[in-house]
Amino acid sequence: MRIDIFDQAVELAANRTIVLHDARQAEIVCARGRIWITEDPLRNDILIDAGESHVVSVDGLAFVTGVTASTVWLREPLHAPSRRRMGAVGLLAAAASAAARMADRLRRRTAAGGAQLDAVGVATQTQSCS
Repeated sequence: MRIDIFDQAVELAANRTIVLHDARQAEIVCARGRIWITEDPLRNDILIDAGESHVVSVDGLAFVTGVTASTVWLREPLHAPSRRRMGAVGLLAAAASAAARMADRLRRRTAAGGAQLDAVGVATQTQSCS
C-alpha cells in the first residue's frame, strides 16, 4: 500500500519510524521534537531538531524515526518520480493543487502592490481616473 504523506504534518511518536521509498530530493522538516534520519545505503545518520530540515540524497529507502515525540513535514520534490507514474487523473489533481498554491502566493504578493486578481487569478493593475 502507498500512502501520500507529502505536504502535510505527520505526528511521529518516540521510537516510531516511517519509511520513504524513492524520496530523492524530498525535504524532511522537523517542526517539533527530534528525529533521526537514515538513508540507505549511506552510512552517516542525521539527527535534526525542531526548526531544522534535511533533503534526501538517495533514491533508495529513507527511514525517519522519532527520537522524541515529533511533528514532521515532508515536502515533495518538484520533479518527483511518483508524478511520472501516477496517470492522467493524478497528474490533473497535482496540477490543480500546484496552480492553487501558485495563485495563493500571487494573491499575497499582489495585495501589497496595488494589483488585483481577476476571476481566474491573473493579476491586473488598477488605475484611478481623476
